[in-house]
This record gives sequence, C-alpha cells and structure tokens, in this order.
Amino acid sequence: MENLSGIAYPFQKIGFVTMPDFQFGGMEHPGVIHYKASSLLLGEGATVDQFISRSNLISHEIAHMWFGDLVTMKWFNDVWMKEVFANFMANKVTEKLMGTPTFNLRFLQDHYPAAYGVDRTRGANPIRQQLDNLQDAGTMYGNIIYHKAPIMMMQLEKLMGPEPFQKGIREYLKKYAYQNAT
Repeated sequence: MENLSGIAYPFQKIGFVTMPDFQFGGMEHPGVIHYKASSLLLGEGATVDQFISRSNLISHEIAHMWFGDLVTMKWFNDVWMKEVFANFMANKVTEKLMGTPTFNLRFLQDHYPAAYGVDRTRGANPIRQQLDNLQDAGTMYGNIIYHKAPIMMMQLEKLMGPEPFQKGIREYLKKYAYQNAT
C-alpha cells in the first residue's frame, strides 16, 4: 500500500484483533483491524479460494488505513469512496500475489455476475447514493458498491492508463490527508 499510494503507513501502529462472532469479515480502525475469526483463521482443509479471499480481505482492510481513515468521507453519501478504493487496492495486491491471468479470471467471476445481477433490475441504484439519516447507512452497502464499482474503477484505469490513474490517486490522498472528502 505504501508503494501504491506513495504515502507511508499513516498511523503509529497496526494490529489485528480476531473476534469469534462479528457481523463483518473485517472492520478498519486507525491502528487496529477487527476480523471475524473464521475469515482470518483457516483450517487445514481450507481451499485455494478461501486463501485468496483471506488475502483479499486483509488487503482490503489495510487499504482502508489510507482510504477511509487517512482520507475519510464527509458523509455516508460517499461511502463508495472508501469501499471502492479499498477494493481496488486490494485487487492490486491480489493481482501481484496471483499473477494477472489468474486474477483477471477471478475478477470476472467475482464481480460481473453480482454487479449485473443487481444493476439490470429495478432495484439498481447509483454508486453514490443520497443518505438523509445515518440510521440507514447499512443500506448503502451492497453489490453495487462491492462489485459494480470495482468494474468501474478498472475501466477508468484502463481509459486513463495505469500511471496517470495512480498519480491521480496519490494526488487525492495527499490533498485530503487527515481530512474529509466528498
């Protein structure tokens, strides 16, 4: 993440905490990440897909130290900013670990069916959504954020080119470091 973002780890420490029962696979906080134990601690019979999912989860939560904690959204209307960038950066790490051909297949299998499954229905919503009451923030998360948005980011990177895209991400992080963005 330091190489991808051009910014050293932004906090004094990093720790992992596993919790036996947790509603999410992981949850980022400056300096510590909480994980559902079953997402992080795999048994002897774990599959390759489970190892890849764990790697992606860890990478996603660590990416939140930059996208979500270093730069925080002003309001939940922009929750996509932290989740999409964390997914995108986690994908970059996973691609390095797996190799591009394997990663491309995994990306296609993971994101396209889930994104199209929602995006082509009447229940589809834009990536950026209006949120009037924080009580409803949980409704902001779903297949559009976690699956359509990574496809959009991959397309944007292809249109711009990897180097200009990375430069834009670095400028964004530097401009809004320790601030809120919208």
